[in-house]
Amino acid sequence: MPTPARGGEIITEPKTGLRLLPIPAGEFRMGSEDINDARPVRQVRLSPFRLGETPVTNRQYQVFLKATDHREPPSWRDRRFSDPDQPVVGVSWHDAVAFCAWLSDAAPVRFALPSEAQWEYAARGSDDHRYPWGNDAPTPEHACFGQEMPARDTR
Repeated sequence: MPTPARGGEIITEPKTGLRLLPIPAGEFRMGSEDINDARPVRQVRLSPFRLGETPVTNRQYQVFLKATDHREPPSWRDRRFSDPDQPVVGVSWHDAVAFCAWLSDAAPVRFALPSEAQWEYAARGSDDHRYPWGNDAPTPEHACFGQEMPARDTR
């Protein structure tokens, strides 16, 4: 996630092809009274920022691995998780920070992992909905749960 967002256009990071969406500045009520780990609910104001459109893929992470001496994630060669378009798995927080630092090295903006507030704001928006689609409980159409998925499909 590079910061800050300049303009409302989607940009593509040239080394990896990571697409970055602009998230406008705004205020929202962060947290939930219904979830113990999300208390207390508080008002948060955020500056504009950009967020990756999708999780980093194996193809994108491989560019980083080839350009650096960074170690492969433990599951890197596991066929269940190695499709180039699947999200990279088994990456530690330190690995993710190193990836962001590498992206930032030659970029005109700084890349960093999103904060908890940025992540929640991007997912929920500023209209006080519980979920990105509103307040209705999740269904299989809203989220991938309760579904049989092929063993290799982590997308």
